[in-house]
Order: sequence, then C-alpha cells, then structure tokens
Amino acid sequence: MVRFGPSGESDSIIAKKITKENLAKILSENELSAFEFSFTNGVSLSSERAKKLNEIYKTQNIEISVHAPYYINLANPNELNIDKSYSYLLQSIERANDLGAK
Repeated sequence: MVRFGPSGESDSIIAKKITKENLAKILSENELSAFEFSFTNGVSLSSERAKKLNEIYKTQNIEISVHAPYYINLANPNELNIDKSYSYLLQSIERANDLGAK
C-alpha cells in the first residue's frame, strides 16, 4: 500500500502552533496516511515523547518515517566529525524505533 503525507510541519502548522500530538488527527482527517519526522537539524525528540507519539499516530493509522540530520557524513576525513555522524545516525535510529517508524 502506498502512503502519502508530509515531511515535517509546514509554516502554517507551525504558525497555528499545532502540536505533533494533534497533527496525527489533522493528517487523518485530510486523508493522509504518513508523516516523516524531520531530524534535519538534530534529534531533539525525547524517547518518552516519541513512544507516546507512536501510540497516537497508530490510533490514526498514520505510518511514521524519519529523516536523519543533514550533516551526517561517514566519508568525512576528520575522525571527530565521523564520530559525530555515527552518533547522529544512532540517535535517529533510536528515535525511529521509539516512534515505530518503518
């Protein structure tokens, strides 16, 4: 089954201060069935909140995916930056698991 939905929140969602908790219902009401959590600038979502969001999105039949931070670069010649990249990648994977992402 193909699913459709946004990646992250649009400017209008942000301006209306709609929470990620309430966004699941809005997506469902608009016949969307997917949402991508955008960690493009870092993973700031807590494990506890991610697990709660997982349950909320499941009840609305919204499938979750995750976009890892843009600055992951495993080919970086700087060893410190490679270590940071691995850390960002692992954080993204951990949060994706908490969210029940596919």
